[in-house]
Amino acid sequence: MTISFARSKLLRRQVRQDVLDLLAHYDLGLDNDVEYMVEAREDDGALVACGGIARGVLKSIAISDSVRGGGFALSLMTELINTAWDLGRHDLFLYTKPDNEVLFAQGGFTTLASVPG
Repeated sequence: MTISFARSKLLRRQVRQDVLDLLAHYDLGLDNDVEYMVEAREDDGALVACGGIARGVLKSIAISDSVRGGGFALSLMTELINTAWDLGRHDLFLYTKPDNEVLFAQGGFTTLASVPG
């Protein structure tokens, strides 16, 4: 299985729906301020991961169970950070659920605040 990354502005209806479906599967949503989305798709076009960029904030990040483990999250984060850098966004913040703080700490992010619940 080969996974390819792409960047989009979610202008195509089907791409947007794929992202919304993946996010909803993990009880996440797509905030209106997301400007760019990094998508990871299998050879057959199935969306297996995504992450959004809203100014200097990384958000709406979801990874399908089928590709979790083996360092895939780091690959997605690398794509997101590279995309943000290309857009001139050098100071980045990340919104995530508290359960995922350890994962993102492994990618170099530090918890600034945590909200219970």
